Amino acid sequence: MAEGRVPTDHGAEIERRLADLVAAHDDHLPSRVSPVLDDRWYGELLVGSYASVADEPTAETALSGAVAVELLREYCHRRGNLLGHLSDDDLGAGERTASLLAGDFLFSAAYSELLAVEDSRCRDCVETMLDASKRIVETFADDATAQSARSVIEDTAGALGGSAAAVGATIGGIDDRSRDRLEALGRNLAAGRAARWTLALDADCGLAWHVDHHGLARYAEERLALADRQCRALAPLAETARLRPSFEAIEDGPTRTRP
Repeated sequence: MAEGRVPTDHGAEIERRLADLVAAHDDHLPSRVSPVLDDRWYGELLVGSYASVADEPTAETALSGAVAVELLREYCHRRGNLLGHLSDDDLGAGERTASLLAGDFLFSAAYSELLAVEDSRCRDCVETMLDASKRIVETFADDATAQSARSVIEDTAGALGGSAAAVGATIGGIDDRSRDRLEALGRNLAAGRAARWTLALDADCGLAWHVDHHGLARYAEERLALADRQCRALAPLAETARLRPSFEAIEDGPTRTRP
């Protein structure tokens, strides 16, 4: 593997591409469609997963996938916020419509971005993201009052993190079994991150779940510890140093980003 060809920080480039995509469709979009999240952790995880397994990695190869997963994440953020305000009289019909339209654009744009992935791997990437999207949408459709914080985190942040790592690994060209190992790592890492952030920020992701603070704290550390073990076990297969920035970003402390 070529050392040093892929830098560890791609957030600014992902952000620029997101802004360019929105600007290109600006005349046909509601004003609130501009990206609002304050980090690009999932996109970084995707590029790190790709770079850890590709024979000759270049950041350009995986950036379309990174933008796609961040578009899906933006969709999740908006849909969660909208569901959390369904009974809010201050949120008028026009604002709800704008939010729904913005979400629809972000959702479809995510899949359009994946079309830039190499043809031989594009279908697998789309199928992986579709599986995650289905799980996330079904979670949003369920009765929020009947769900626990842990189950919602696993089926939103966990699904998205697993998808990011799996798409990165697919672009990197590894076999299905090895890709599944990276997907499991991404799922556990993202779920642990989201659980820790929920506690640190007293965040509820817009859903009316019951938060068992002690249980969720234990769950967060268990997920992160499992992800660490999974990363170490990947050493013969992957250049695990490429995955460590995603761990380090969690230790740096929370932002106002969710999932």
